[in-house]
Amino acid sequence: MDILYSHLSTLFALWTSVELDTCSMNNKLHSVIQELEKLVRTEKREKMLLAANIEDAMTHIDSASQLLGVSLENMLYSSINHDRINISPEILSIYNDLNPTFPKQKALTELDSRLTHEISTRQDYVNEWLISIQDLCTLLEIPYRFKSIEEYLENDLSWATVQSISCELRDLKEIKTCRIQQLNASAKAIHYYWHMLNHQPAQNDDENDTIELCLSTLYQNFPLDIDLSMMQEQYESSSFDYYHHPSNQLQLTTSTLNVLLQTQHTLQTLYEDRIQVYNHSTIRIKAVWEEFNIPILERPALPLRLSDQDMVQLQEIMNSIDPLVKSVFDKYIQQFKDQLIPLWDACLLSEIERTEFITSLYEKNTKLEIKSQVDHHMTYLTSIHIEGQALKALMKERKDLIQKMIDFEKTASDPKRLFQASFQLLEEEKWRNNCLPRLLYLDRQLIKALNEFEKLAGKPVMIGKRRYLDTLLDEIADREANQTFFGFLNSDPVQTPKRVKSRPASVGSLGSVMQPKKPHQLKTRAVSAIMTSVVNSSSQGLPKKIKPSQSMPLKKKPVVKSPVPAGDQQQPKKDDQPTPSHQGEIYSSSAYINSNITLTKAFRQKGQMASLIPIPASRALTSTKSV
Repeated sequence: MDILYSHLSTLFALWTSVELDTCSMNNKLHSVIQELEKLVRTEKREKMLLAANIEDAMTHIDSASQLLGVSLENMLYSSINHDRINISPEILSIYNDLNPTFPKQKALTELDSRLTHEISTRQDYVNEWLISIQDLCTLLEIPYRFKSIEEYLENDLSWATVQSISCELRDLKEIKTCRIQQLNASAKAIHYYWHMLNHQPAQNDDENDTIELCLSTLYQNFPLDIDLSMMQEQYESSSFDYYHHPSNQLQLTTSTLNVLLQTQHTLQTLYEDRIQVYNHSTIRIKAVWEEFNIPILERPALPLRLSDQDMVQLQEIMNSIDPLVKSVFDKYIQQFKDQLIPLWDACLLSEIERTEFITSLYEKNTKLEIKSQVDHHMTYLTSIHIEGQALKALMKERKDLIQKMIDFEKTASDPKRLFQASFQLLEEEKWRNNCLPRLLYLDRQLIKALNEFEKLAGKPVMIGKRRYLDTLLDEIADREANQTFFGFLNSDPVQTPKRVKSRPASVGSLGSVMQPKKPHQLKTRAVSAIMTSVVNSSSQGLPKKIKPSQSMPLKKKPVVKSPVPAGDQQQPKKDDQPTPSHQGEIYSSSAYINSNITLTKAFRQKGQMASLIPIPASRALTSTKSV
């Protein structure tokens, strides 16, 4: 434009200097003006074309933005920043209304080209991915959750959609890989178990048998040459690609994999049971061979697999050595048995426990193992035999006292007993008043000793098949429920609705009678009657105080200051015997009166306590005097 203005100025100056008229000037510039007008028309047409091209580009960008899920403003802003066109954000909202320019056309054309390439790329990926997803869903039997491919290609290629399709394809590929690994692992394990167990597939039409037939066909291409002489780890370290083999007919469906896992678990259980028997048997057989120096040539060959026939053969070998082992071990074990019997008796081992221990010795393979176990057992028995002897003595003392009380209760109703000498009656009265407190004391001591011994021994004290402590508590509960003199014999007038059963005829039967059901209340009362006082650990005598028990009420009498042992037949008078300081008020018979039992039958009308010895009603006896 400057050149044009310069030339026009030069022409005007020349024409002015020569005083050229205006008409001549116009004639000379006429051709120039026509060219300028032609140029103006051309440029206006170019501007209109530029505006049309920009509008077309904007339309393409708008549709591409919608397909890609991105706003038009963001697209334009990124394009403007990329081309470094300085347009403020305020003008960006009216970007379409600005004058068309060539830089704008260039930027929009490049943006449209990039969007077209992005759309084409996403369409290719989405089409490929969706086809792969359909194939994987069919292979894995997983529902297909996407829309049709055409709908995505034409309406939705947003980044979120593309990412969801990509992630779904990735997850399905991982599932396929995991299932292939699972199928190969199960097929490999089943192959090993079939080979070792000599399993033959069934010829049926159900799904499980069909899978077994497929496995059988597949395994023909993977022969195995292994036995039990090889380590299983050597087989596990090898790898077989069963799935990709051309003969494979197994699918990667969930049902197929479940059937394979179930089959593997069943075979594994059978294999583990048989291999355990096999290892135990072979170890025992080889140990016996070495122990008895059996020549190698006379030793039968051991089976190297776990089929039914192999297990029968192994059992026959075991049966052939059992008589030899038993004949040799019988003499050897008998030597220890003679040493164990005194310790067993001292430690209160039941016959069942003794039999179990002797049986366990025959399961050993060598004499050295037997001796080691016997030594360990004898060490254990030696550590508890002192406490066991003390407990056994306490049990015997209580048993003898109960037997004496039963004998006394049987003969107490004899009227001729009252015609004995006075000192004998006094001794009987004294023993009668002392025996029940002594029994209760022994009950407490026995329960305490049983608990301590069981804790030390680490096992319960058994009488037959029942725990002795349970038998003891039931016996105490039965004695308290029976309202006879000492509680060991039934009396006809007394009814006991809580417990209806026959009583033992002697102490020897206590604990040997199994009771089907025991009332809970009686056991509670038995424990409360026994566990009432704390025995002074430094004292060897009786407890300082005994609380009222649930026993039958006894005749009220003055306090006896020293216990009378059950085995003594004659005792000096209490006036001639010193009274220990820790035994005062021990044997007050009033301390054993049951507050829950009505005493109207025990007292006469004048308030004097009658004799509690059960005698016939037709022979009333006078009450004995208290000491």
